[in-house]
Amino acid sequence: MEVKKINTRFGNYMFVNESANTRNGFKHISTLFRDEHAIGTAEVHYINRTWECYRYQTSMCRIVNNLIESRRNYLYDKFKAEKNYTHMSEKRRAEFEKSIRDDKTIAEYNALYDSLRG
Repeated sequence: MEVKKINTRFGNYMFVNESANTRNGFKHISTLFRDEHAIGTAEVHYINRTWECYRYQTSMCRIVNNLIESRRNYLYDKFKAEKNYTHMSEKRRAEFEKSIRDDKTIAEYNALYDSLRG
């Protein structure tokens, strides 16, 4: 087990990473904690070897990508419900994109992702 701690201006994060053998290779399993609460888990399977800059990078980035995608989907559904939209035109989609630029949660996850990418 390997622990990676990252401090951002938004908070303190801790990734708990493990490696396990599989029938065809191995896998990396990462769990993300924020203030001692688990907020996401991801695993990545490998057959032979990884091409990561450092160990567990892909599984940690996958957690953050999943969190960003989940938040975008939530905000998208909320936006459509608040505006009573059933169809999203290009103009409405641009309005949505502008509204999520100010979302603090997505900014927090983007900062975390940037720190993982180096």
